[in-house]
Amino acid sequence: MRYVSLGTFPIWQPVHGGQLRANAVHRVLRDCGWETRHIVVTPNGGAKREMEPGDLFIEMPRRFRKRMARRGWRSDVATAEFITASRSHRREIARFLDGFRPDVIALEQCWLWPAVREYMETCAPEARFSVVYSSYNVEQELLAQEATIPGAQTGLWSAQRAADIESDPGTAIGAGGA
Repeated sequence: MRYVSLGTFPIWQPVHGGQLRANAVHRVLRDCGWETRHIVVTPNGGAKREMEPGDLFIEMPRRFRKRMARRGWRSDVATAEFITASRSHRREIARFLDGFRPDVIALEQCWLWPAVREYMETCAPEARFSVVYSSYNVEQELLAQEATIPGAQTGLWSAQRAADIESDPGTAIGAGGA
């Protein structure tokens, strides 16, 4: 079996909760004989050092990072904007998935859902896989709470963007799951 996760952070040198959880899933699956890969889309170029051979690393270009900073976007939320606007990077992810032929595609948070949704709509008919929403938060609720904290860097735009993605009828949350 083959498992690929998509996220906004590397997982092979875990520090925070999301990394620890994703890393543990990969370790358990590998111990059971599964082949696993991870796809990272991030503004953090240094994260490439934390990737394993065979994984896919996409760094947001400098121009986009400047735009993100000017608008005060959180980097994870900005990832959804970046991947939605970047057809070439969505194609890069699709080529990676086509080459790996996963049985399971796991989203580590909702931010890369636009790329997975497009892949599902355009992949070869013989491609057979399940999609798992593997987030540890309901992002729209978390970001809405953060936006109410005085001095917080999170704005209501981030919470609304998360709500738009999480309420997409194709996602687990949008389909009524969690």
